[in-house]
Amino acid sequence: MTTTTLFAQITRTVCASGCDFTTIQAAIDAAVIGDFIAVQDAVHTENSILVNKDVTICGGAPGTIVQATNNPGTGNFRIFNISNGSTVTINDLVLQNGNLLSNLNGGAILNNGDLLLVNCTLTNNRAHRGGAIASSGNLGLIDCTVSNNTVADLGISRASGGGIYSGGIIALVNTTISGNDNQTGGAGDGGGMTILAGAIFYAIHTTIANNTIGVDGNGAGLSAQTGSILELANNIIADNIGAEDFYNQGLLLPTQNTTNIIPTCAGSCLTFITDDPALLPLADNGGCTQTHDLGPTSAAINAGTPFDPEITSDQRGAARSLLEPDIGAVELTATVPPCLVSLLCEGLLPVEFLSFEARPDRQSVVLSWTTAIEVNNEGFAVERSTDGTNWEFLDFVSGRGSTSVPTDYRYEDQTAFPGTNYYRLKQIDFDGQFEYSEIRTALLEVSGGQGLSAFPNPASETLNIQVPEGRGYYRLQLLNSLGQVLWEKSLDQGSQDRIRLRDHDLAPGTYWLISTPNGSDEVGRQVLRVTLTPDGRN
Repeated sequence: MTTTTLFAQITRTVCASGCDFTTIQAAIDAAVIGDFIAVQDAVHTENSILVNKDVTICGGAPGTIVQATNNPGTGNFRIFNISNGSTVTINDLVLQNGNLLSNLNGGAILNNGDLLLVNCTLTNNRAHRGGAIASSGNLGLIDCTVSNNTVADLGISRASGGGIYSGGIIALVNTTISGNDNQTGGAGDGGGMTILAGAIFYAIHTTIANNTIGVDGNGAGLSAQTGSILELANNIIADNIGAEDFYNQGLLLPTQNTTNIIPTCAGSCLTFITDDPALLPLADNGGCTQTHDLGPTSAAINAGTPFDPEITSDQRGAARSLLEPDIGAVELTATVPPCLVSLLCEGLLPVEFLSFEARPDRQSVVLSWTTAIEVNNEGFAVERSTDGTNWEFLDFVSGRGSTSVPTDYRYEDQTAFPGTNYYRLKQIDFDGQFEYSEIRTALLEVSGGQGLSAFPNPASETLNIQVPEGRGYYRLQLLNSLGQVLWEKSLDQGSQDRIRLRDHDLAPGTYWLISTPNGSDEVGRQVLRVTLTPDGRN
């Protein structure tokens, strides 16, 4: 006998007085898989927090601060340690004042698990590598700002990654990396970020600017080491100080790297836009995190490449143009929504799509989609329609739960109808909440089957069917647009039959005749368009 234990998601509150717990660590220790931990203090001081469970840690209000110490540059602590095998989401928090004095990495966060940050600011943290974050696991940032963090040689070896130091898979969407400082005394790399050998880096609508690197350093904004793979789209890497904006020894995939503003690049470089992005200083431009707004002469305005599916908002939550988006984390606009606490702490579980496609393949339609980020995603219900209005459920494809690793999915519809088929995905979270993807279409060409003929076509009263020789017997089915079988019969090879349409109460519309030859999985389809007047005559 097999038993399965199911856990209910619980929100556990943390504050100095009147909450479930006074420390985040105590809340984690009491939590079970899927729980939410809401920090209610405006400023909460705690460090060396071990996160070894699948949990979401949330701010109770915009700007909620979790700090390692009361003052930057003091103590010898980081804030979070994410354990290997743990899937963790952190949202709506300011993480500050982590400080490591020796050969230690990740001033605010050391990630060995699967970590997603949403609407977070990481600032005034310090380490030897990865001033804010050092990650050997999978890391995703959405609508975040990593600013004013520092790394230094500390008399040991060259410093790397003023803001982020990543050796795993990392994805940035609508994120700003700004004002970080690599104080290397020689040959350090990455004023803003360092991508290590073996890492895979995805950046979409991200701004990396105003970062600094010391003497003889490489990549004042971004440095990518040999053996890394990079996909960059609609990013600004500019206005960095002390060396080139981008130093690359990794592999830039040409088909996946589009419309990036990178004025200076060394190493392995593609053709980038080098015009001035005219970035304004890092400031509160609306939304929950600080950003670099665009000046009126910016080369980024209306210069981006549309995504499919679209990224509909910028880092602040302002609407993006779907035809001519601005490059970088900010869309130049006068309308910016207020900062609101993310609904993630209440269990709304988003999925960020990178792509969703439908294509015909012989007598089937193949659906493929890729997610950039998943948070507590149970999976996808695949739905089909023949008119774009009435939908039917086909199958359920399980999701990855919570992950910042880009994930590919595939589903083959082997019962697709001739003509145009419409498809959508119903993304469902573990609480039953859901949202729909955009609709995709696939045109399945109509064939005559295995020598099958049907006439006249269109038909008004009688449909004559001719079955070919040489294939044993045939199973014939007449289906409506919902896939319901209205007539079915088996015929020997070379034989004929007829269907009196009025005997089956067929309404005007389009129907499908499907033949299946004996001993074969091959299906021959022929479309039948039936036109009847109310009295059953032409």
